[in-house]
Amino acid sequence: MENTAAQVGLRFLYQQDIIIIPKSTHIERMRENLDILDFSLTDSEMNELYALDLGKSLFCWW
Repeated sequence: MENTAAQVGLRFLYQQDIIIIPKSTHIERMRENLDILDFSLTDSEMNELYALDLGKSLFCWW
């Protein structure tokens, strides 16, 4: 099964020991959120995701 973009994003945070609290009222999405424990991102994949950081916030409060 292919992982969703949301699962990859959650796994990226999880592997950095960042506490994540996904919100969903849909059972299928809740299951998908739990499925992030069934795979891990490689160092190469983590580095690709780190490279997406432009150092800018979408929120103007910090």
